[in-house]
Amino acid sequence: MGGVNSPAVKPGDTVTAGQKLGTVGTISCECAEEAHIHLEVLQNGQYLDPAKIS
Repeated sequence: MGGVNSPAVKPGDTVTAGQKLGTVGTISCECAEEAHIHLEVLQNGQYLDPAKIS
């Protein structure tokens, strides 16, 4: 996982709201930005819009 120190999950894990994913790290090309997360949701080979998942 890019920019994550000490990941607490791995690809394919099921996660729940509030679960710790890891700790914030850095990515050299994004060092001028505030800490943030890039979230991707993949289901059956298709990317889903995380904002539309409840």
